[in-house]
Amino acid sequence: MTPLLPVPEITLQISNNSTYYSVSIGMFLYGGQMLVPGNNVSIGVMTSTAIEITDNPQGFRQQALDYLDLFRNAETYAIINGKLTISCRNGKSLIFSQK
Repeated sequence: MTPLLPVPEITLQISNNSTYYSVSIGMFLYGGQMLVPGNNVSIGVMTSTAIEITDNPQGFRQQALDYLDLFRNAETYAIINGKLTISCRNGKSLIFSQK
């Protein structure tokens, strides 16, 4: 597991009916449609409010791009010990805890 840089925070919001998502990474916002049949996940085309992610603090740009790449390749999800775990095609997972 790769630890996240402490700032800026990466958050995920999913609509009540699980058809839309938004991802905020610092001041940048991404979003789109998603399909959630059963425990499977399919992420649709991602739109963005940002042209390019800056590298401040150092390493942030790569962290954000890695995160978005993983999220685009989501396959399944599960709630494990109260945390949302999204498994991706490359065998990696994204783990979210509720604030």
